[in-house]
Amino acid sequence: IEQKEIEAWHNIIRVLAHEMLNSFTPVSSLATTIKGLTEDESKTALKAADLDDETVEDINQAANVIHRRSEGLLDFVKDYRTISNVPVPILEEVKIKPFMEDIELLMKPLLEKNKIEFSIDKIPPRAIFEIDQKLIEQVFINIIGNSVHALEGVENPKIEIGFDITETQIKLTVLDNGNGIPESIKDQIFIPFFTTRKDGSGIGLSLSKNIMKRHKGQLTIKSVEGKFTEVGLIFSRVN
Repeated sequence: IEQKEIEAWHNIIRVLAHEMLNSFTPVSSLATTIKGLTEDESKTALKAADLDDETVEDINQAANVIHRRSEGLLDFVKDYRTISNVPVPILEEVKIKPFMEDIELLMKPLLEKNKIEFSIDKIPPRAIFEIDQKLIEQVFINIIGNSVHALEGVENPKIEIGFDITETQIKLTVLDNGNGIPESIKDQIFIPFFTTRKDGSGIGLSLSKNIMKRHKGQLTIKSVEGKFTEVGLIFSRVN
């Protein structure tokens, strides 16, 4: 019994560490970007008069993304109980296009570091979905992070965000041309703590699936080993 308790605590710590690292890595990179925009070549802080309007706008946008992601992580950690007890979503109508642009900004340093081409399908400016923005951000961070890992060693690595809308649902997809998922483990990828990565926690997909269930949505995966993986996030359409 004591051994099982120790294992349970270790698993909980791994979950929390996974979510913290996934959030703080892009936040740290964005903070570095802001620092670079406000310094000269000698690392001396620039004067306000040296900043043009476009730079100030870039700094403001990056700061807003950092603020929201930090708030989201704080709320997640505060409300976290177990892997099966995802915080109850606080739903609001969110415009999809700017939401995905913020995701791109958040993940940009990681994508550039790994020289990954990133694109977003055309999304109508007025398209909306009803979500808990902080929780769905966490889902995209987990999924895109998995794609980045799957693209290691791949020539011309790409991640494409797809968009499709019908009368009843909205579907966003994350498609990469990475190594794919081996057929032998496809049935295990949603099992909490299952991982094939040395530094993985094995909870990203299971947590993301639970968050989607809380939104009365679905998380789907299509993959061919050595060719691609496509993760689909399906939401009910707001009338």
